[in-house]
Amino acid sequence: MIFRKAKQQDLDEVYKLYRSLVGSAMCTWDEYYPGWIQINEDFQHGGLYVMEENSTIAGAISLVPENELDALPFWVCSQAREIARVAVAPGLQGKGIAYQMVSALTAQVFQSGVPAIHLLVSVENAPAQRLYRKCGFTFLNRCSMFGLDFFACEKLL
Repeated sequence: MIFRKAKQQDLDEVYKLYRSLVGSAMCTWDEYYPGWIQINEDFQHGGLYVMEENSTIAGAISLVPENELDALPFWVCSQAREIARVAVAPGLQGKGIAYQMVSALTAQVFQSGVPAIHLLVSVENAPAQRLYRKCGFTFLNRCSMFGLDFFACEKLL
């Protein structure tokens, strides 16, 4: 497995990965989100990463510089980046790929000097909650955004 920044030629495959997860158990995504807007924004900001196995995209993850999460009132550290859109291909879930991606991205953020990472995880997504706890995130508070309920999580680096 190779963790790397996404290339232009990866974008179609990332889009197909996102679409393959819509409607699956515990997935809060729909036919509009995430879509080409988010993929292109993440790619243009240099924040779209993929996990590649045998020349196929096994997973994707984004590092977002700033967004609406910054306004939530309960962060311990306001100088943070956000991890978003963590996706693993349906046939490869449960094999530690998401853990590898979150760990690799966390190490990069730490090396860049950013003091914290934020993320939201659906209150209904127990496997993702276990992942983020295993990766050292603290669950700070429950919040509602985008018409859904989430836990706001933070990892101080």
